[in-house]
Amino acid sequence: MTDSASFIRLYLIDEVKAMQQAGVKLHLLAAISHGIEVAGALIDDLPYKAKGHGRKRFELALRKLFPKAYSTTLRELDLYGQLRSHLSHSMVPANTLTFVTEHERHLSRNNASICIALSQLCTDYLEAMERLHSMATKNELPQKKISWGNLNPLG
Repeated sequence: MTDSASFIRLYLIDEVKAMQQAGVKLHLLAAISHGIEVAGALIDDLPYKAKGHGRKRFELALRKLFPKAYSTTLRELDLYGQLRSHLSHSMVPANTLTFVTEHERHLSRNNASICIALSQLCTDYLEAMERLHSMATKNELPQKKISWGNLNPLG
C-alpha cells in the first residue's frame, strides 16, 4: 500500500481520531500540526520529500483545505513558526498561542496571542483531511511517490 489516499486515511485521519478518542492532547496537537504540513506536501507539485518547503506547504494546506479564518490568522500570526516549528523542536507551542476550551474563542485574539481550541482545531483538521482524501481518491492531487511500506507492521 503506497498510494496517497491510503496514507491519508491511515495516518492523517485514523491515527489522529484514535489519539482524540484516547484523550491524548499534546501529541494530538503535534500530529495535527505535522499533518497540516504533510497535506501541503500532497497538494503541491514538488516531490513529496522536497526539502525546505515546510512553511509553504503548511500555509498552502491551511489556505486550500481549512476554513477561511485560518488564512486570516496566518496573516496575523506566524502559525507555522509558533505552532508547527515549536512543537517539532521543543514539543511546546510558542507563548503567542493561548489554548482555550470554548469553541467560540477559537482563532480569536487575546492581547498579543491567538486563542486555539484544540477540539475545534481537531474537528477542522479532520474535515480538511477528509477533503484531501476525497481529492486523492478522485485523482485530483499530483501523483507523489510515498515510500511507507516499512510502516505496514504498524497497521
